[in-house]
Amino acid sequence: MLTDHSDIDALDGEPLLLTLSQAAALLAVSIRTVQRLIKAGELRTVSFGRRCTRVLYADLAALIELKAGARTQHGKRLRNLERERQRREEARLLRWGRAQQTRAMRFAALA
Repeated sequence: MLTDHSDIDALDGEPLLLTLSQAAALLAVSIRTVQRLIKAGELRTVSFGRRCTRVLYADLAALIELKAGARTQHGKRLRNLERERQRREEARLLRWGRAQQTRAMRFAALA
């Protein structure tokens, strides 16, 4: 029989299971948002009866990592798009400048 529950009660100092209100506080969202995440399948739960539902801490940590990674990837994509837009704008201005220079040389040749 297992008598030492220290390895079950916590993982790296964090509880294995959280109430919906604890999960909401950890994510800084409402309980309703946590319920929506559960319904969408983004968070797994453990139920001990109808009114006793717990969220797995590991799933909550994974969700945070996933969302943070997605934001980082989105930010990289936006920066790359902005750089490409700047390159195109610089190329357009360079072409415009060359065209202006050519026009000025033609005008000077006519005069």
